[in-house]
Amino acid sequence: MTPAATSPSEPVVSALGTVLRRLRRGRGLAQRDLLQPLHLGSHSAIVDYEAGRRIPPEAVIEAYERFFNLTPGTLARLREQALAERAAPEPAHASTPAPRQLPAAIEHFTGRTGELVRLDRLLRESGTAIPVVISAVNGMGGIGKTTLAVHWAHQARDSFPDGELYIDLQGFHPSGHPVAAEDAIGRFLTALGVPEERMPASLDGRTVLYRTLMADRRMLVLLDNARDAEQVRPLLPAAPHCRVLITSRSRLSGLAVREGMQRISLETLALRDAIRLLRRTIGERAVAEPGATAALAELCARHPLALRIAAERIAGDQTMTVTDAVAALSVAANRLSELSVEDDETAAIRTVFGWSYQTLPSPARRMFRLLGLHDGPDLPLAACGALSDLSEEACTEALARLTDSNLAEEYTPGRFRLHDLLRLFAHERALVEDSEQDRTAAVTGLTDWYLHSACTARVTLDPHLPPLEPPVARLAIPAQRFADDQAALAWCELERQNLTAIALQAQQFNLNEQGWKLPTALFPFFDRRKHFGDWIATHKAAALCAHQLGDREAEGKVLCNLGSAYRPMRRFDEAVDNYERAIVLMREVGWRTGEAKVLGNLAATHADADRPEDAITVGLQSFTLFKELDDAWGQALCLSNLGNSYARLGRFDEAQRSQQTALDLFRELKDQRGMSRAVNGIGIAMARLGKPQEALAYVAESVRGFAETGDVHEEANALCDLASVYRDLDQPHEAAARLREASRLFEGLGEHWMVAELRSTLAEVTQQ
Repeated sequence: MTPAATSPSEPVVSALGTVLRRLRRGRGLAQRDLLQPLHLGSHSAIVDYEAGRRIPPEAVIEAYERFFNLTPGTLARLREQALAERAAPEPAHASTPAPRQLPAAIEHFTGRTGELVRLDRLLRESGTAIPVVISAVNGMGGIGKTTLAVHWAHQARDSFPDGELYIDLQGFHPSGHPVAAEDAIGRFLTALGVPEERMPASLDGRTVLYRTLMADRRMLVLLDNARDAEQVRPLLPAAPHCRVLITSRSRLSGLAVREGMQRISLETLALRDAIRLLRRTIGERAVAEPGATAALAELCARHPLALRIAAERIAGDQTMTVTDAVAALSVAANRLSELSVEDDETAAIRTVFGWSYQTLPSPARRMFRLLGLHDGPDLPLAACGALSDLSEEACTEALARLTDSNLAEEYTPGRFRLHDLLRLFAHERALVEDSEQDRTAAVTGLTDWYLHSACTARVTLDPHLPPLEPPVARLAIPAQRFADDQAALAWCELERQNLTAIALQAQQFNLNEQGWKLPTALFPFFDRRKHFGDWIATHKAAALCAHQLGDREAEGKVLCNLGSAYRPMRRFDEAVDNYERAIVLMREVGWRTGEAKVLGNLAATHADADRPEDAITVGLQSFTLFKELDDAWGQALCLSNLGNSYARLGRFDEAQRSQQTALDLFRELKDQRGMSRAVNGIGIAMARLGKPQEALAYVAESVRGFAETGDVHEEANALCDLASVYRDLDQPHEAAARLREASRLFEGLGEHWMVAELRSTLAEVTQQ
């Protein structure tokens, strides 16, 4: 059986509702007849699904498909399209500038003339949207794949008026943690104007939205350092005017058949181009010694990265001739024999690295080795100081020596990184030259700096959370401090990849206390910005660290936070499982406050899953516990949540009483935001009880309260509720005014899908 067709012009959200309604009516069923097959507790959810007001969770869609004998995925695809429609910015209101994400243009680009001509033909002049892969012979890194791609992209910018998207997929990063496809698409969607809180959680949902937004654009997508076809495939737009350029050490043959991929394979530079590169950097000395310059090019295996490092080394020493450099480099090969393997194509490159490395003073060599221990993409100056236990002045000097030697890059002011090959070389040197104790001490210093900074960010982002005490540590450079929550949020976003890498690395170095505390410190950041992949990965690692310590209370906290990651993803079974495991641990250690909080989260999960009866049962358990603990704020929050669940079941008298009791408690606590929540709940219950005139004052008060506390999101929601009350009072002009005000607030928040929804509601109101 297949669902009946819908109008091509019908919005996808409404179309999904129409299909669900036709399926039910085709069987002659009432809405209540679907409660058991769909595992729902109330038919009100089905009313909303069929009206297009809500999009069913994934589990409910699967239940629909099973019950109506549909081909698996039939409704799921329509659901993903509906999610994309809800999240997509309206073209008329999109204020996001065209993304221009290319890295800086390449200085002194040399050679690759034939490859540039071919790229022009394949990408700029082609009439088809085939992906083009720049790969390397034998998968060698540092051969200039990214350099070529970025250089060509800057030359071709005029061909892409809607912008360029760029991401380093870290497919062959030494940490072994390539960027997940859903995370990569998430970054692209952010660049295209989709707010984080409205981004689909699933990879399929993000892919649908991404391709929808790219459909009518003329853009370049540059996917750098891809690992395999599976990582790349979801990132390919289906738009005819978009072009995709991929770099990879892999040949990505899996893209050839299905996507018609074209490949440009790079070898090392031709000798004449290698010599030209050396001359550009070294200058007249290279011109004066053509034979030695050619020999130097061959010693560097005509490898672009090795050539640049050797040239910078000579350019920085005016007393050195090219002949001197050739002799010194030849001797250096003997000193690094332990790093060379027979038939190892990187042996010559290692020799060049080692030649520059050996000329560094001891502090700079040590800094280089320790940077190789870090699994993240880069480090700020202060973190480098923590890693090396150097003062800011000494750290700055060591890093300056590395950047001058081209062994590290200060790619943006105050932030430093190593090329992948250099990172591998640095890591190898650390294993040879530094003891295990020294390596552990360095990673511990780095981890402690990030943990102390994250703990400060935690209380800055949410002062109501209990503070988290990091282990006592002597930090060479003080941890980060934040002027306000926006500064803390910006730092967490900037350092997210480093924070994630360090959290995942902690267990490897037996830093179990830091390993569970760092992700826990990041909870308010993840709660605001989601980043579900990092949230879940770090908290799974944290749970292992806490378990390894035998700290059941810590493990319970981590599992609670993990459940809170699954809940907004609508992966309710996993959320419930983690909450229930956390409750067991809280009870084992006798931490009743923790138990009460987890029960409250579990109740909210049942409510989100449209199981209001379960939400009420668990919510009452949480309330009882908070009451025994004399925790007034916990009681008030539980009562307000219970009121919302009562309202879902149509038990509006109970909803009103529960919200009124919550309001009294919030008033005693002087919690303005809580008071606004409860007042709003009372107003909604009154409106449903047929008392719109009385409801008006309550809902209007909630709007004022949210505005006073600066909670713009809840203010906008309350304005929508107020508009609904005005409609009940048959005052369409007042309702329309509130909807326009709410739309303005949602637009300011970047919640364009809500603007689109309100525009539809506004059209209905103005026709009254």
